[in-house]
Amino acid sequence: MPESSGSEKTEPATAKRRRDSREEGQVAKSTEVNSLVLFAAGLFALSFFAPVMLRHYRETLSYALATCGTQETTQGDVLNLVTLYLTKVIVILAPLLAMIFVAAILANALQVGFMFSTKAISPDFSRIDPLKGFRNMFSKNKIGDLVKGVIKIFVIGYTAYRTVLNRIGRFPELLDQSVYDILLFKAFMIYKVMFNVILVYIIIAMLDYAFQRWQYEENMKMTKQEVKEELKQQEGDPQVKGRIRSVQRELARRRMMKDVEKAEVIVTNPIHLAVALQYDMEKMDSPMVVAKGARLIAERIKAIAKENNIPIVEDKPLAQSLYRSVEIGEFVPMELFKAVAEILGYVYKISKKFRDKYSK
Repeated sequence: MPESSGSEKTEPATAKRRRDSREEGQVAKSTEVNSLVLFAAGLFALSFFAPVMLRHYRETLSYALATCGTQETTQGDVLNLVTLYLTKVIVILAPLLAMIFVAAILANALQVGFMFSTKAISPDFSRIDPLKGFRNMFSKNKIGDLVKGVIKIFVIGYTAYRTVLNRIGRFPELLDQSVYDILLFKAFMIYKVMFNVILVYIIIAMLDYAFQRWQYEENMKMTKQEVKEELKQQEGDPQVKGRIRSVQRELARRRMMKDVEKAEVIVTNPIHLAVALQYDMEKMDSPMVVAKGARLIAERIKAIAKENNIPIVEDKPLAQSLYRSVEIGEFVPMELFKAVAEILGYVYKISKKFRDKYSK
């Protein structure tokens, strides 16, 4: 039975999936690029710092030969000699090691940027499952790595072989050369082999990085259902969000109905609309809409107004204008102020409660 399209990984990875994968240390990275950069950095360090390294080596060797028969071999002297020569070895190799260390950081930064993740090295006992490890030895990826390694060794070996073969005609000439010239020729040959190997390795690294990038993107792909589930997690379940909005509307409606008791007058349509206006001469420059509604809500506003002896005035054009253009909590705009003022004046005449409020 064919696999359903919903379970096929056809969708590109989302930003969140990529971010989570990066935090876990799973990124598109080629070890061949790292090897290339380290190899090239080592060759450059040897080319640039070789005279300095050779000078320190000569000094160390000369000192060792000059003092080998004159120093005592007590336990303290042996410890001092080990410390001395270890320090000199570190000084000799320091330029090479420093260059390789910097190159290792840059090789990773060029591929994945600067990142640090402890999840990749955190203890995971499932990784030491013998049965699972045995199966992984014969997995498709391991076989692919084996084939890739064999091809790489063959290509690099053949490149080194061809480089030496092109210079093999000069080997008989070395019989008449000095030891220094022979060593110099060998150093040149080694440098030439390494240089040609790097040129070939550039192609290998580019191909491997392209493959690793493609494989990473394929592994990162998601099914349509996974994309939907992730969107739900980020934006929230639509049903839950709808329920929250419903509760929020209900709470806002209750607060609005409570504020109807503070109103001075209710302007109606007369049936379909109702707008409650509050006005305090001492605190407000203009009346404020504290509640409004249509149909059932309008009926509820009018019922509360009757319970609290709040005047209800029928003015269809004004009720429609207030309902459309003024939100709850906003003041009446200047273009409607005159019409509202007339109603408030009328309420002042007929409402003893309103009249007593401002006659004190």
